[in-house]
Amino acid sequence: MTNETKTVHKKGKVADGKVVRNWRILKSVDDNLREEASARGYASVPAFLNAHFTRYFNGEIIMRGQ
Repeated sequence: MTNETKTVHKKGKVADGKVVRNWRILKSVDDNLREEASARGYASVPAFLNAHFTRYFNGEIIMRGQ
C-alpha cells in the first residue's frame, strides 16, 4: 500500500482585473436576472451584470427595454 496524497481539484487563478464574489439574492430576483440575461443574449447572469454595471458606473442612464 502506498501513501498517496489525494489531490482536490481547485479552480485556476482568477484573471487579472477580475475578482470572485459570493453573494445571496432573493430567488425571484435571480429568476428575473436569468430571464433578462437570456433575452438580451448574454451567456450568463454574471456577464449580464458585469455589462450592466459597467455601463451604469460609466455614467450611462439605463432604462429598461433598451
